[in-house]
Amino acid sequence: MALTLAVIPRGPEAPSHRPLEPLLASVADAARPRLGPRYRAEPTVRPDLSINGGAVAQWTADGETDVFYTLKGRWAASSSPRTATPLWRAMSSGAGQLRYSEPVWGTYMAMIGDKSTERLFAWNTVPTVEAVHYAQDADYTYVSNRPLLIALAMNDGDLSRVQLDTERYLPEYLNFGFSISGATPFKGVTTLEPRSTLAVVDGRIGLGPAPVADRVELVEQENERHTGAAELAEAFRAATRRCVDRRYSDTVQLRLSGGLDSRIILGLLREHPVLEISTVTQGGQTSPDAAVAAILAQRAGVPHQVVYPELTDDEGFIESMRRSIFESQGFLPSEALTAPYAAAAPMHDREMLAAGQWPLFKGVLDKSGRNTLDEVRAKLFGVDARMLNPELNAQTRDTVAAWMASVHGTSNLEYLYMYARDIRSSRYLQPHNIQVDRISQLMYPFLDSQVAAVADVLPALNRMRNIAAFLAVERIWPEAVRVPTPADGRFRFELTQPMEGVSGPHYEERMAVAPPYTGTVVRPAAVDRPAFQEYAGDPFRSVARYLLASPRYAVLEPLLGDETRDVVRRLIEKPIAEAMAPYPDLPPARSMRLRLWRVLLADLWLEGGWRTLSD
Repeated sequence: MALTLAVIPRGPEAPSHRPLEPLLASVADAARPRLGPRYRAEPTVRPDLSINGGAVAQWTADGETDVFYTLKGRWAASSSPRTATPLWRAMSSGAGQLRYSEPVWGTYMAMIGDKSTERLFAWNTVPTVEAVHYAQDADYTYVSNRPLLIALAMNDGDLSRVQLDTERYLPEYLNFGFSISGATPFKGVTTLEPRSTLAVVDGRIGLGPAPVADRVELVEQENERHTGAAELAEAFRAATRRCVDRRYSDTVQLRLSGGLDSRIILGLLREHPVLEISTVTQGGQTSPDAAVAAILAQRAGVPHQVVYPELTDDEGFIESMRRSIFESQGFLPSEALTAPYAAAAPMHDREMLAAGQWPLFKGVLDKSGRNTLDEVRAKLFGVDARMLNPELNAQTRDTVAAWMASVHGTSNLEYLYMYARDIRSSRYLQPHNIQVDRISQLMYPFLDSQVAAVADVLPALNRMRNIAAFLAVERIWPEAVRVPTPADGRFRFELTQPMEGVSGPHYEERMAVAPPYTGTVVRPAAVDRPAFQEYAGDPFRSVARYLLASPRYAVLEPLLGDETRDVVRRLIEKPIAEAMAPYPDLPPARSMRLRLWRVLLADLWLEGGWRTLSD
């Protein structure tokens, strides 16, 4: 990905007290130790892209080309390699809205502009792996796919001056694990709303609809359960070809769990002999995922390893949590329970990372026909949206309600699908993707806009029950449907019995229990050290002790609800079951652990030690 920062003066020219060239130089100096080892130290700066001298700076990795194109004053910038020129050719407008004259599928944030105008337009594909972020101050408008770059630019490269957004971002993170409203970690920097385009016109910001693209049309099949499977398989193949064409290395590590997503991707990668594929399953000796993944890797003829996840910092648990914030460039990790572990753990130099990542085509929240309004509200607001005090719980609930009002859907089921499309497959992934991208190029074909376009029009039942996904993988790699599935990874349409006309002749083989994994498990030494085991061995009491001893807890405690605060105090003396006993309406212990670890991450975010870290 190209890390892109556009800076546009708000007046007729850059202000004399903050000239643009030294401003961008200060951002480059401050960003250098924070963007990751994959990126070149110096950005490419393209000045004078508007009448008033706006500029675009881009940080790229080796081999990532065609991220900027200009001709006769018109220009296009993209975060994804080999897409700037196609975007320049394809983008036009009509009736006041941007349009694609031909599809430019992929995963990217895009900007277009014209040197003869004071206009810039920015948008991102769905799912939003690379989101548009923006801000303004008295002198400039800033647009980037990394809010950290904007925060640095607004503060002349001085990260110590950057203010954290404790009013909007922090409560939303604590309740949901990510921001729904578009708040970012940095005060004044906002994430573009879903389904929107950012317009910067004559120093002003406006929002319009996302560019119009061609709708994917499905061919109706005689057996309606097969409708969409061919188009989904083709979208998978085309998305994988794009990943391969835009690669910066031939070496790929596939995170192979043995479930639906990873077996589809393994089948897709097998179709590209140029790639050197290694498969990795994170787990232990008794993991059912490891047992199934070993079979898949053997049948695919690729190497396989089972590994215990590495820490982000070998010094220990707290250090790993702090570094995960640094590696996410100030974002708090959406999945707090995996925050101490390395998001990318390459086994070879310049290794890409392939994984499934929240695919829309198999149903994320829209998993069943149970979608009354009460059930939809329960899923969207969720049990994790009640850990704060009543005022903040109401505030975050209003944020979800505002998002619901932006969805012009006529069915409850559509709300569940759109939440996955707008939020769960997008906002949730931002910290994780930033963390991976700094070390390994991402190879996530399921996040391609063509795959999302097919998912948008799949018959609801075929999507919700994994029918289209199953038939697609059967087309791509028939051997994969003959391999057992882990009990929690079975295709939904055949959880209790085969489906006539879909399951085919290998149902019994899929339902079989895989023989136990008998290979070795690679276990990093750091996970057995006391500095990590203190927290891994007692994940409740150890974190409660840390929080109650922290000076930042005086800031965090008033944000929490009475029950949460009381459980934290009781954990000093009691095991988790006893600490939670007075509150039967609280969620299970695992959810309480998630809450505690989010609060711990928030404490370290406020502490600010992540600001001074470097690679």
